[in-house]
Amino acid sequence: MQKMSLILLLFAIAICVSAGNLKTTPPSTTTIAAQKQQGTEANPVFVKVLTDANTAAIESKRESEATAAKQASDEKVVELTGKIKDFNGYLVLVGIIQALIFLGQLFVFWKQAEKLQKSIESNERIERPYVFVESFRIRRRPGSVIADTNAWFFSVKWKNVGRTPALIESLEIKIVDKDELPAAPDYTGHLNLEFVYTLAANKSFSTREAGPATPMKNGEAIRYVVYGRITYKDLSGNMCHTAFAQEISPNMPVCSSLANEAYSFFD
Repeated sequence: MQKMSLILLLFAIAICVSAGNLKTTPPSTTTIAAQKQQGTEANPVFVKVLTDANTAAIESKRESEATAAKQASDEKVVELTGKIKDFNGYLVLVGIIQALIFLGQLFVFWKQAEKLQKSIESNERIERPYVFVESFRIRRRPGSVIADTNAWFFSVKWKNVGRTPALIESLEIKIVDKDELPAAPDYTGHLNLEFVYTLAANKSFSTREAGPATPMKNGEAIRYVVYGRITYKDLSGNMCHTAFAQEISPNMPVCSSLANEAYSFFD
């Protein structure tokens, strides 16, 4: 019985101690104020800061310094822009001067090239071959008499009076009735006369003799014209020509140059 009473007493004491531990202490006023100052997302706290005179002066000084720095930077930018503008102007001036110098040099080069071209052409004219008729020979046919009409033979002697050899391409000579002479020379159907293919400077060659086949036409003597052209090249391959024309008397072996520039020329 005593043991049972002792157990109940200890149980009662334990229950009291537990109840004392579960009792909470209410928050202090300071803690509540601190919690209120922290605020929450639903109830934010706005704090108004009051500045004194010193703080205002410091802020004003900072703003003045920032304004002065910005103004100085702007002035430097304006000054740099002006210098760049002046520099660009100098570049334009230098470009114009260089362009004028270039044009002057181009003009000088052009004049020099023109002079050189003229010199080359003049030298080519001097150094090229020139093949001309040295003589046109006409003689009476052997065995003919004075009364015979158009009883003659002709031959042509050519000479290279230039300074370089002539490379002869062709020799075209025709005997044509003067009444049938075309306005411009026609060398088709020319006589087949031999010629040299290379004629050195200051050298000559002669064609073989030839003459008309028909002395008379309709009972009258034919007045013949002998005309021809020699074609040759210089050493550079440039083509050159020399042409001649001679009118032959039907009664005697004499001749005269035909007054027609289309038949007598050289290039």
